[in-house]
Amino acid sequence: MDELWPLLDCALQCRPLKNLAIEEGFVTNRNEIQSLRIGIDAASWLSDPNITLQDICCRLCRLLGLCVTAIFLFDKPATQDPLAAPFSALIEAFGFYSCLVKGDVVTDLACLNRMGSLDLIFTTEMEALVLGATHVVYSPPEDDFIEAFVYTAHRIQAHTCLSRGGLLLFVLLMGGKYNEGLAGCTEAIALRQALRGLGDTLLLAAQTLSSAELNAFLAVWRADLRVGVIAANTMSEMVADVSDSFPDIVTLRRYARPTPSFAASQSTLWVPKAPDFAALRKLWRRFFQWRSVASIPQGFLSAFISAVCVRRLSELQNELQVLQAHVLHNAVDETIPPLSSFLSIRGHSRTAFKVDVFIAPIVAAICEGAGPPSAKMCVTVPRQILAHTLPSLVQHYEKSIPVRVDVQTTHSQPILGSTTGPPIDPHLHRDTHSRRFGGRVYSGAFIYALKAHHASHPLEVGGVDEYLRLVIAGIIQEGKEEEKENIDSSIYNVPLNTFVSALYILLYYLYLIISLMARARKTASSEGKKPGGRKKKTAEKQSVTAATLAQNTRDARAKYTNAENTTNAYKGYLARGEDFLASVVAERRKRKTEDPNWVCEQNINTDLLAQAFSKPPNQYSAVALEMFITQKCLVEGLGKSTADGIHGAYAKYWDTMDGDKYAGEYRWNEETNKLTGCPARAGIVTSLVKIIKIRDSEKGAAATRNHAEAMSVEDMTTLMNWSESICPTSRLVDATKAGIPPTALAERLLLLKHGLMRGFASSGFTLWTRNFELCGLQMRDLTLNCIGPLPSSHPYFKVFLDGRKGWQHKQGYDGTRESNEYNIYGQPDLPALDMYQHLLTWLPFYELCLGRKLEPDDYIFPYIASNGTIHAKREMTLQMCQDLITEFTVAAQLEKTYTTHSFRRGGAQYRFMFAPLGKRWSLNIVRWWGGWAIGEHVDTLMKYLLDSLQSYETGHADALCPVQNEVDKSFMGEHLLVKPVTTQEFRATTSEIMAKLNAISLDSSNSQNSHRDRHGSTTLSTRSYPTASPPLSPPTQSNPARNASVENISNPNTPSRNSRPLISEQVEVIPGVAIPDLKKGDKAWLEAVRQWEHGDESQNLKALRDWPREWYSDGMRKITGSKRSQRKLIFDEYERLGRNEAEFMKTYPETHKRISKLIGAIRDSNKARGVTIGRRSKRGVSVD
Repeated sequence: MDELWPLLDCALQCRPLKNLAIEEGFVTNRNEIQSLRIGIDAASWLSDPNITLQDICCRLCRLLGLCVTAIFLFDKPATQDPLAAPFSALIEAFGFYSCLVKGDVVTDLACLNRMGSLDLIFTTEMEALVLGATHVVYSPPEDDFIEAFVYTAHRIQAHTCLSRGGLLLFVLLMGGKYNEGLAGCTEAIALRQALRGLGDTLLLAAQTLSSAELNAFLAVWRADLRVGVIAANTMSEMVADVSDSFPDIVTLRRYARPTPSFAASQSTLWVPKAPDFAALRKLWRRFFQWRSVASIPQGFLSAFISAVCVRRLSELQNELQVLQAHVLHNAVDETIPPLSSFLSIRGHSRTAFKVDVFIAPIVAAICEGAGPPSAKMCVTVPRQILAHTLPSLVQHYEKSIPVRVDVQTTHSQPILGSTTGPPIDPHLHRDTHSRRFGGRVYSGAFIYALKAHHASHPLEVGGVDEYLRLVIAGIIQEGKEEEKENIDSSIYNVPLNTFVSALYILLYYLYLIISLMARARKTASSEGKKPGGRKKKTAEKQSVTAATLAQNTRDARAKYTNAENTTNAYKGYLARGEDFLASVVAERRKRKTEDPNWVCEQNINTDLLAQAFSKPPNQYSAVALEMFITQKCLVEGLGKSTADGIHGAYAKYWDTMDGDKYAGEYRWNEETNKLTGCPARAGIVTSLVKIIKIRDSEKGAAATRNHAEAMSVEDMTTLMNWSESICPTSRLVDATKAGIPPTALAERLLLLKHGLMRGFASSGFTLWTRNFELCGLQMRDLTLNCIGPLPSSHPYFKVFLDGRKGWQHKQGYDGTRESNEYNIYGQPDLPALDMYQHLLTWLPFYELCLGRKLEPDDYIFPYIASNGTIHAKREMTLQMCQDLITEFTVAAQLEKTYTTHSFRRGGAQYRFMFAPLGKRWSLNIVRWWGGWAIGEHVDTLMKYLLDSLQSYETGHADALCPVQNEVDKSFMGEHLLVKPVTTQEFRATTSEIMAKLNAISLDSSNSQNSHRDRHGSTTLSTRSYPTASPPLSPPTQSNPARNASVENISNPNTPSRNSRPLISEQVEVIPGVAIPDLKKGDKAWLEAVRQWEHGDESQNLKALRDWPREWYSDGMRKITGSKRSQRKLIFDEYERLGRNEAEFMKTYPETHKRISKLIGAIRDSNKARGVTIGRRSKRGVSVD
């Protein structure tokens, strides 16, 4: 898409960013916050390979001095950069905003700009304009934020006739971020088609038509496009590419109807913030070792202080506080610097004032050694900002000079259009002592002197005097009408008739002009001689040399030849290739050392082989590359994509080495020992890549099936029946109704595990979620006790999924749409899949064991420790989830391997193919329910649904079945469902029914008694949950093993391999007593001290030192005893060191590591000092 930028140069507007921010942000009071909201793609900064954290800090400092509120957006790849974490911390510390998006950053920036939530977006991605952005600033990675190169949608259409639809068609034809384009299409052809209006109709259709209507429209639209292509160029291959699949519907919708991750209302939270000096001080010490004033670079320190002063003055002020600060000369708030620090104006220019400021408060806040409290610094403040915030300071300064210099006026049209707040007076403030004449403002003293002279020297009309009167009138006419009314009309309406009077007036004005010019020259020269001042250096034009041009060419090729992700992937392949070659060389040298007579069969020189991937390539470069690909793809079993990636990386590596010296066809001249061409194009390499592709293609359709095994409805029923046989639902219901949580640890773990797993499995199968999406479900995402529409009024509850993969693009600017919300009704005909029943059984029992009601940020499926402690604020880990699935499926004797997508695939396939006739869902419902409408490729949906269907319809594994399914004659053999029953089938069915009845009658009494024992009548005590459907009944078939398991569980004294040892059964758990885990980081030990000394009210944690003995002894020893003793160990050592944090961290550098390392170090220290460690008593309590 880089080729599109030059086409739009005629619409480019170049403005100084500072002026743009002041004039269209501060002066116009934009967004009612006197600031521009700008969005920045954080990845564009991190993409600069030479950028350092100190460079990032300097850029943020430059932004701080502008009237902008910067919002940095990070996507998931950007967070993988080593600089991402400190970058985000610096952003927040400087008073800006750092946001993580789950999808594409450019899409979010464009949508927020289109909605008006962001005034400007800074990016290099042209797709932002296609996605609907209205104001885009081209910002390369090395942007210094001095000049703003602005492209607006309005000017682009006005100057190039390219609307958003035209840009969309250009991208579809040429290829962009989300598509490859048409082969053979040139810029000229794409531009000609974009100007025909085809893009506008395509955009409108994609935004308004349904899928069926859009397909019908595209059939006609493609024919029109083919005609235009033929008329533009007779390239038959390009016309052939305009197939019935062009354009891709998903890509088209993505461009036409993008949706952001943020709602428009969230932008109201993006308001200007003051820098966090404490956080900056900490970060600067950590990353730059800036501790004192001397250690901070003076240039940066001056720029930072100036930026802080400008940001302080641009804040919304309380007039009373401003008045107090200047009358009493005392700070009235905690903000740094206080307004009383701004002392006086030393000078001015056309656009700014130079102000003396006390800098001691700022320096003291950011580093040590602030210096004398009277230290001052001259900072430059934009005229509009200072005059608006401190008008008295400006008025006092203007009284000392006869002429006030006017604000710099701009004749350029506004870029951002209308504002949303009442504008600030662009002429600073009302000054009753000054008047404007001919674009210049004169002091009140001059006006009064002129009137006095007029009164003593009346003028008459005539000759030259009449001309002078008209000149004066013309000068006044240039001023504002309201100012003209304040001028005494006698100045130009008196009679002028004498030549002497006219000459006097003429000489008077000449004298006045000369005096003003002399004063201006004097002021300019005095400003240049001020101590500490620095002359502005003009940018010298760089001399253009051949070396400079060649370097610029190389930089451009490196930057624009490949996408950023591709470049990063290539770098990874090259690094791994070097590591592989180093290991091969090391092994060969080791072998030579062990066996001096060893000779390589291929007669390869080890020293030359070690330099195969260095510069320049040698005769063994192709051999080394062949070895690397063989290791990865043939030994480690990786696929053709890896082979292509390695081959592409080294092809580019050698193609661009020393210009194009090693590009082209590979040849090695043995006579001259000279290499020409690219070693990656050697026959041994290209043939190996081809062999790997053939190997992968020979696997057939099965090679594309990398997804998980689907959990079928039969497997779900088997799983749930096994769980019910081990832990009946009635046990959870009875405990909940009685309001008594299980105290035995083994029983508690058993009920928690089965209750959680039944709720999790049924929810995943019903909602078609991936496991990690369901693990993130919180209580705030549920809306309980809902009633359906009349007349049936079925009860249901709502589930809101905002963490689903791919749905970051589904959220609109007006809030979250209904596509993220599911209404869950009961499914009594499918008890194994009934999410309504299982989840409403799990939640009350969950609250019972937790000892309180669930809070909005509690996870529905929490992390449960092995000692039975529930961490409601911590989601279940994926490993724990996978372990549960494996444990349950193995115990239920299910032979398939189920992973993160199993419930999602199984639920989708059941509703689409395997549900009873009349209850199967259409493809539109499937796409909506599974979240495939936007953000997923259509191939994904087909793999989920149709891979199994294809195997089912084309396979003949069921050929021996007495009753043939005939799936090849209709969809899933549905014609058999409406076919009349035959006598043979009726007899077979009757025989099976009688056999089942005979088997059931043998065990009917036991089943009825067991069923009656499951029901109770006590009301829930924790939360008002809707009544769930009756629980699953145990399987009716006679199964001695399962019946034995049920008996063993209901009688804890009966040994069983499924139960815990008897000693665990006797452990009693006190509900609500738990010690939260410590957070990671170098301050975890301080949190341990706080838990011991003060506790944590937010987590209902009482100070550990005040705990009663029974909370950490006897049965609770294994749950809380170890953590409490660890907290006490840390606190005692902290006390021993005099409660000195610095001394503690110096003594134990392990504070920067895991807390277990610190505990081990303290114990080692105690042992070395001969301190006796408390022994354990018979009751399991530490005795000190």
